[in-house]
Parts: sequence; structure tokens; C-alpha cells
Amino acid sequence: MVKGGHRPHISLFHLFLKAVAAKCGAKEAWRLLALMRQSGTQPDVMAYNLALRSRTTLQSADLLLKEMVDAGVAPDRGTYMAMLRACRMSRDMPRALELFAQMEATNLSFVVFSWNSHSSSVRYQSRHVLHLLALMRQSGTKPDVTAYNLALRAQTRLQSADWLLKEMVDAGVAPDRGTYMAMLRACRMSRDMPRALELFAQMEATNLSFVNVHMWNMLLRAIIASGDPQSALQKATEMTQRGVAPDSITYSLLLAAHAALGDEAKVDSLVSQMSASGVEIPPAYYRWVIEGYAQGGLMQRAEDTLEATLTSGTFRPDMAIALLWKYSNAGNLSRVLFWLQRLSASGHKPNPSMWNAAIDAAHKAGDTDTADALWRDAEAAGGLGVYKGMRRNKGGVGWHVVRD
Repeated sequence: MVKGGHRPHISLFHLFLKAVAAKCGAKEAWRLLALMRQSGTQPDVMAYNLALRSRTTLQSADLLLKEMVDAGVAPDRGTYMAMLRACRMSRDMPRALELFAQMEATNLSFVVFSWNSHSSSVRYQSRHVLHLLALMRQSGTKPDVTAYNLALRAQTRLQSADWLLKEMVDAGVAPDRGTYMAMLRACRMSRDMPRALELFAQMEATNLSFVNVHMWNMLLRAIIASGDPQSALQKATEMTQRGVAPDSITYSLLLAAHAALGDEAKVDSLVSQMSASGVEIPPAYYRWVIEGYAQGGLMQRAEDTLEATLTSGTFRPDMAIALLWKYSNAGNLSRVLFWLQRLSASGHKPNPSMWNAAIDAAHKAGDTDTADALWRDAEAAGGLGVYKGMRRNKGGVGWHVVRD
């Protein structure tokens, strides 16, 4: 059309850019913008925003933003939404803070704040979300429940989460279902069962409609993570007594609790019940079951379950950690090596925690040659940094890897 001398309407370019943003990368978006200019149509803010929303790197997004500003096109809300999305995808908190400060400086009374709190940079995010909330207030925008919930989800320390919750309530922002979910997650990560029970009781007293099977499951996860599987079983009984029917996640957590207690009879009974009811363990919860078996000393069951995940294609690296460290702590080097080889043969690259468990097991076995060989293998695979040796932890219990 352009080559034929026709000048498409800008709305047509918008449609093309929208399609590119959904399926293509930055290169195609840039080509369309160039085609717009070639046809004599100056890209407007919508065109630039659609291009920014394409599958682009933060570096490309920054270049596009500069071009946009140089062309005299003022960024709007959608521009900053797209830029913050690019920051999130690139896990670049400093650039996000810089962009947020720009919004404040230009008196844009809005905030977009959407960070993945399960990413590898959670600790880094946790250190900055308070700054983001402060910037919101400085810009004249009062943080709402969504902003507080996202901030809570970035916290790894329960103390910080509690502080945020208090600030939220003092500001007159009522907690919603997402607030309690984020707080129970913080309890799980801090392994604080008493606080989890306190929050759950508060929720029941003030917002009973929030209490469903999903919320009960989050409570059970927090209790199991705190190392008290017996209390988890008691709470699960209380849940059913209150008329809340268990789902597949509940059954998986109950299986993990019975396994952690080493109660094979209960495990067998629950497995039979699940099989008869057609209940399957969700892939994300195999880790909990394997950890439970390892904690309860049911190692063959743990291995069988881990092998099943490899066979079914549902394996995730975190599923093997508890098993390897259980063997490592027992000094069972042969089983650790077996599983390292098994995972590698299945196309799964051991992660640093797995290599550390293997090196730790080798040192416990007094096999320094194997420990050094494992280090070299790990370093070659990019699994560890430069390694010097192993030292006893303070108190004489356990070892830790010493690196340059």
C-alpha cells in the first residue's frame, strides 16, 4: 500500500502495531514505525505505546522511549505502563524507580506497579517497594489496596509485611482477600505458625467471606513449612468440620503432613482414598510431598515420587532439593551421586543447591577427591562460583562452601 503511493490512515497502523505487540518482537514494531514515517504519517503516542508493548528488551524500550521524546511525543499513562512492564520482564528495579521518579516529576497522578515476587530478585525488590510506595504518596497518589498487596507479596520477612499491613490499616485502606493471602505467604516464608493462625482467626472474625478452601490451603502450607505437620492435620480436620470440602491441594498437603510424621499407614490410606476419588497431586505440590517423605524418613517413597515426576514430565528442580539434602546430611554420598547422574541423564541441569549438597556429602564421607571432582564438574556446568573448600558451620553442625 505504502509502496503504491497510498497513505494509510493512522488507525490502520495502530491495528498492525497491536498485532505485532501481541505476537512479534521489537524489530517488527520498529519496522512498522519506520513505515509510518515513510508514508508521511507521524507516529503518535498510541503507536509508540503499542510498539513498547511488543516483546522487547528494556534496552530497546529505552531507545524507543528516547526516540518518542525526541520526536516531541509526550509519554502518557500507557507509555509508563509499557516501560514498567519492560523493567519487570528484565528484573531491573533501578530503572523502574527512575521511571517512577519521572512520573512524579511530571505530575502524573497515577502509578503502575507490577513486580513478580516469586522471581529470583525477590530480596532486591523487597528492599525497594517501600520506596515505591513513598514515591506514590509524594506524587499525590494514595496507595490503594492493590498497591499494598503487591508490596506485601514482595516481602520475604514477616516483620516487614506486618509493618506494611499496619501502615495500610492506619491509612484507612481495608485489607481484602489478596492482603490475607500475601500475609499468609509471608508467614510461610518466615515459618511463623503462631502469626499465621492469628491472621487466619482475624480474617474469620472480620471477613468470613474470604475464608475458602484456597485460604485454608495457604494456612496449611504455612503450618507445614513451620515444621509442625501434626498441627496441620488438626487444622485440616477443623476445616472439614466447618463444611469446607478439601480439594486436590488439600489432599496433597495432608499427604505431605502424614509423610513428614513417617506414618506409612496413614499415607497408604490417603493415597488409596485419593485414587478412589480420582484426585491427583497437582504438579506444583509434588515438592511438598517429596519433602514430607524425606522429612519422615520414607526415602524410598520420596525417590519413587521423584522418579514419577521425571517420567511424567512434571519434574521441577525444587522437587529434588529436600531429597538430596536429606541424603547429604546423612552422609549418603552414593545416593546423592545417583540422583545427580539421574537428573543430568534426564536433561535436567543440577542447580547450585544440588551441587552444594553433593559436595557437602563428599566432605562428610571424607572423600576429598570426589568433592574436588564435583566442584570442577559444577564449575564447568556453571553451577557454582570459584570454590575453595568446605568449612564447619558455627556450632560445629553442618558445612558450608567457601568461595573466592
